[in-house]
Amino acid sequence: MVAFEEEELGWQDMHAGQLEAAEDHFRRALDLDPMRSGSLVGLGVVYLTWGDLEDAEELFHLALLQAEEDLPDGLRPGSTHEPLLKPYLRALYYLAVTSVRQGRWQEAEVFLQQMLTWDAEGMEGEAFPLLAEAYHRSGHLEEAAYYYERSLDRDPWSWYSLGAVYLSLGDVSSAETLLRQALNQIPEVGQWIMHFPKVVPLPNGTLVDEAFRQAVSYLVDHIDLWPESSRKELQAIGARLVASV
Repeated sequence: MVAFEEEELGWQDMHAGQLEAAEDHFRRALDLDPMRSGSLVGLGVVYLTWGDLEDAEELFHLALLQAEEDLPDGLRPGSTHEPLLKPYLRALYYLAVTSVRQGRWQEAEVFLQQMLTWDAEGMEGEAFPLLAEAYHRSGHLEEAAYYYERSLDRDPWSWYSLGAVYLSLGDVSSAETLLRQALNQIPEVGQWIMHFPKVVPLPNGTLVDEAFRQAVSYLVDHIDLWPESSRKELQAIGARLVASV
């Protein structure tokens, strides 16, 4: 089997959640082609998923360097159908994710903006929620709002985050429109935000429920973006929503 086939099997196993099998395929691909950038990224994603951030980051940097060398001469931004561009974009994206996991938001922003230079759609929107949060955390609220808006179709948590941005901007009307939608879609998160820290979710084994796990993750990772004044506004919006039913 050639390196390309092993790599493709690795990504298939990755998407199926079979991480050990994916690792085996990516390693076999690298045995056949030690500097294959797509396989370096794939192996890095395995380590990232396992929480081994240092090894993952090293692999992503190595993949990025190799992917840059592999890019065809004269390639222009927007050439998203060029197969050799995909490992480059993936390396940048996962370097950003790794930086986020380590709390290095400004660094993540640089990687994501570099990625958008080549692919304005941000790997089919995958980059937009991360970039929006990076801007949100740096206080660039208008830029955060722009990328949260572009995330709404694929990321339900962005309804809450965009609502929080508009509350910070003093646009309560726009915030209410968004947060009503958020409360209808994922009401438990709204309740946790409203009453934090008096009420926090207790998993009690329910983390096997993927929706619940993601809701808990949103609260833990984003509650610092909800100051007390914004939580009170959310309470008022929630009360009006209940009264209107």
